[in-house]
Amino acid sequence: MFWSDWGSHPNIIAASLDGSSMERIVYNSDGKTLLVWPNGLTLDLMSSGSEKLYWIDAKLHSVFSCSIINCMGDAVLLAYDEDNIKHPFSITVFEV
Repeated sequence: MFWSDWGSHPNIIAASLDGSSMERIVYNSDGKTLLVWPNGLTLDLMSSGSEKLYWIDAKLHSVFSCSIINCMGDAVLLAYDEDNIKHPFSITVFEV
């Protein structure tokens, strides 16, 4: 399972369904801001090559993605639009 935390140190966490093996997979580091208010999370389990995680950040007005296996290593900003991405709360994947 995956969830996001806004807190003083925002992050996205992955864990087994019983809560074990909890691991922060996305967080801010080395001056790289990937999260402030991460709201929506979605998975693309059919992505060619690797499973992808997508998230939307309301404060950053942005959409990001990464591979689940190496999220911090390949996190990518997909869209930024302060005028049209006002305060998003969800995201979904459709026919990628």
